[in-house]
Amino acid sequence: MLNLRIPEDVQNRVLEYYDEVTKAMYVKNTGVYSYLSTNMSDFVKLYQVRESIMNLSFINYSNKRQVESFVSKMQVSFYLPGDIIVKQGQKTTKFYYIHKGFVEVIQEK
Repeated sequence: MLNLRIPEDVQNRVLEYYDEVTKAMYVKNTGVYSYLSTNMSDFVKLYQVRESIMNLSFINYSNKRQVESFVSKMQVSFYLPGDIIVKQGQKTTKFYYIHKGFVEVIQEK
């Protein structure tokens, strides 16, 4: 990063992000999903997130297809303290589920 002349505080943030990603319980290289069939990729994702999603009240766990559909659409993202995930009024088609950590919701006036 020194060759790129990235400020030290940005370098530290990148290193902190990398550290969090490598400590995660998910497949460390999510690119591995591209080598798997869709069914196998969904199976691996389901295995990885099973404990996390078991407490979501809006999923009918007796409906295997609903669970598989939900998991197949999941994408793992990592955020650091201070990162803005979504801004008030911003349109999004995503659903955010916090597996680990905390978020602060700020309402603009």
